Amino acid sequence: LNKCEILYFDFLIFTFIMPEDPWEFYKRIGQPKFVVAPMVEQSELPWRLLSRRHGAQLCYTPMLHAGNFLTDEQYRKTHFTTCPEDRPLIAQFCANEPETLFNAAALVANQCDAIDINLGCPQTIARRGKYGAYLQDDWDLVSSLIKSACRLPIPVTCKIRIFPEVRRTVEYAQMIQASGCMLLAVHGRTREQKGRNCGLADWNHIATVKSALQIPVFANGNIRYFNDIDRCLKCTGADGVMCAGVKQGNLSNPYLFENRQAPVWEPCLEYLNLVKEYPCPISFVRAHLFKFFYHYLDLCENLHKCTDLDEAVSVVQHLKSRFSEISEEWLGQSLTEDADLAPFWQCQPRSRTSVSFQTSEWIEKRKNRKEFIVRQANELGISKHQVGCCLILNNFGKNKMCCNTHIFISLTSYPFEKMIAETFFPDDNASLRASEPVCTGASVIALMFDQGVVIAADTKLSYGRFSRYKGVSRLMRVNNNTIIGVSGDYADYQYLQGIINSRQIGMNSSQMRGQFTPASMHTFLTSVLYARRSKLNPLWNSYVVCGVTEGTKTPYLGTVNLFGVSYTNNFVATGLGSYLVQHYLEKKLEDCEKEGMKLNEADAALALRNCIEILYQRDCLAYNEYELGVVTADNCVITGKHTVSGKWDHAGLITGYE
Repeated sequence: LNKCEILYFDFLIFTFIMPEDPWEFYKRIGQPKFVVAPMVEQSELPWRLLSRRHGAQLCYTPMLHAGNFLTDEQYRKTHFTTCPEDRPLIAQFCANEPETLFNAAALVANQCDAIDINLGCPQTIARRGKYGAYLQDDWDLVSSLIKSACRLPIPVTCKIRIFPEVRRTVEYAQMIQASGCMLLAVHGRTREQKGRNCGLADWNHIATVKSALQIPVFANGNIRYFNDIDRCLKCTGADGVMCAGVKQGNLSNPYLFENRQAPVWEPCLEYLNLVKEYPCPISFVRAHLFKFFYHYLDLCENLHKCTDLDEAVSVVQHLKSRFSEISEEWLGQSLTEDADLAPFWQCQPRSRTSVSFQTSEWIEKRKNRKEFIVRQANELGISKHQVGCCLILNNFGKNKMCCNTHIFISLTSYPFEKMIAETFFPDDNASLRASEPVCTGASVIALMFDQGVVIAADTKLSYGRFSRYKGVSRLMRVNNNTIIGVSGDYADYQYLQGIINSRQIGMNSSQMRGQFTPASMHTFLTSVLYARRSKLNPLWNSYVVCGVTEGTKTPYLGTVNLFGVSYTNNFVATGLGSYLVQHYLEKKLEDCEKEGMKLNEADAALALRNCIEILYQRDCLAYNEYELGVVTADNCVITGKHTVSGKWDHAGLITGYE
């Protein structure tokens, strides 16, 4: 006998006899209604214990690769850990070989209540490995896997995704039941509904499957808020609901089953305390925290650099300190079901626009796209991936070369610009997105001095290379401690200015005694610009945020560009100023440091005036009239318009001057 068979027979002697009735098994594990789904490298022991503390009645392990689990001892130690409090527990495996599945599951059969077979993973790696939802095409293999696992002394369960056709899904589920499955979890999406094409789960589809089976059924999909649970159970008739990723409730709010939405740092700190007691890889920890830090990209950068638990705790504590002045009453309020109205510091799911993905028109477009890619790859002698990259580049409306070949694919070959917009970004306004800035402002410059920050921007807007408007303010006083400056498209700035004013009014309401700090304003702008960039609908701006932090009276200066890339520094210049005057500002600070002096407000303002003069002489979009803003602990003011006079005596010596 091999090691696995010895463990298997040893367990047969010392354990209970497996119940033959699926409903006996369901009763034995407590008839759970609230279930935490299996999530790759996310439903590890500390997260399961956190979820159990707050209402979860049944948890699944992360998906375990049967082949790796059987042959790699380090993989087993990393990906499967448990403790006495971690019950009832179902261990999920993915596999495509019946004996491998049986031998791998036998290693943990005495540490869990059931073995689950993953028949629902839709990811590309599952297609390459032929497991998960891609076993839907081989019903005989699915049946063999279940029957092989049924030789174990504990029950076998399965998790599936639906087919586009209800009848085929019902037949598939009935085959799984007949093969020996004692509990079925049904995800109400097809395997094509993933990533940006996720869409909504079909509860009516799940209800039809439930009515056709004689075993317990869990419904999976669309569980974002606590009220969704009751609606799902009534609609589907399921015996429980399974909750998973960040666009559902569990990863974004582990307190979901308690109907509570806490500030994001609360579950983070509780989870990190559990990790101290039950260690797991730091990559698992970072992945969880990134879900909560979605709106705090500056802290995400710090989190990305974390190499141990103490550093992660420090980042979470830093986030908590940002909101120390917000009233406890406001922090503890329940979250509304409108995610757009939810305070960004509360645990909440993320949303995607609902799209119908099963229309014949959409399927036909995808088919035509694949055929075209294959044809182009064969004709040009390049890979299908290279053709796809060229087509995505062409989606921006310009003919472009593939980055690593000299092969050219013209948009005239196939109308992909329209097709890709409809397929990947399906909204009514896709054709209205601005492909370039229109009326733009030039550089914004800011410099930190000993007690605050000064910021300057000229007052001209240009239409292309032509002067269009003069006397336009590009500095905005947000509140008593923050000023922002903008370069780039002025219409986009006006749009975002309205959002900032709306948020500021909300934060000054009677329910909440707080306001934007310079750091939180910087984070907010970074989140907005990054989100718009990610949807290929950017705001064509760069912003400079300056201010003084209340309490510590520390100057703050940061910038963010249209890609959502942000940083902080003691001097900043956007646009052409980042090439022409940043070195001057840096040298100014270095000279002060060498002389043992601190830069004062007057010297900082003079330095910015010199920068404006340099830009006026060398940047055709710059202007000699500018506004100056000053932020200190006691004052936050935009001082009005100033002018500089260029020195043009040498202009005639410049080639091309007329």
